[in-house]
Amino acid sequence: MRFFSPAVTLGGLHAIRLTFVNQFYWPDHAPTAVLLDQVARHAAEQGHNVTVICGATGYVAGDESDVPAVRILRVPGLSYSRHPLVRLMSWGTFFVLSAWQLARAGRCDVLVTMTTPPGLSLPGSLLKRWLGARLWIWEMDVYPDVVFTTGGLREASIPGRILRWIFTWSRRRADGIIALGDCMKQRLTRHGLPASRIWVAQNWAEDKGRLPLSLSVPGLRLLYSGNLGMAHDVDTIQVD
Repeated sequence: MRFFSPAVTLGGLHAIRLTFVNQFYWPDHAPTAVLLDQVARHAAEQGHNVTVICGATGYVAGDESDVPAVRILRVPGLSYSRHPLVRLMSWGTFFVLSAWQLARAGRCDVLVTMTTPPGLSLPGSLLKRWLGARLWIWEMDVYPDVVFTTGGLREASIPGRILRWIFTWSRRRADGIIALGDCMKQRLTRHGLPASRIWVAQNWAEDKGRLPLSLSVPGLRLLYSGNLGMAHDVDTIQVD
């Protein structure tokens, strides 16, 4: 995983202090928690000093036996729920308390904020100088575009314009942005963000114990495993 430039990886750097902020982390099995855990473990194995600021409550319970060799700072908050109001309250409490914990966590070299909850880059951009850090945003969802696309808020409305300005401002303050694909990168550049500061790093999956399967197998059935939300493009799935 590259957080600095296309030519420099974690393995090629001297030991640095990395701080990650995301609501979910080990032993949680939320997708962002699993990806973050793998990156944090890899960075720690490379000799870097890793801190993760996360919530005390989880999304999906997981195995607690394999403890990562990182410093974990958990903040209290409301349990996550799929109910829209409770979800917003859970996001809000973590947003405020994680920002407070980040300000108290100590200086770091690189700060990586994710997008659970949306807007974590805002306290990151406000505190990066206080922490003496370079800020990277690991985008899992592009907000507030998701809200506009699903009809939750009109982009041309005053609240929509304010949200757009806040998110764009914090992204412009970042030293780099990690996008999941070229389509996400193109969307971000349309908002005026320079393409030179956006790096594409697609999400991955562990392949231990799995063998490639030819798509020409008769009667092949494909299973989609993961969240399927209102903003997902289900039209790409065709049934004959």
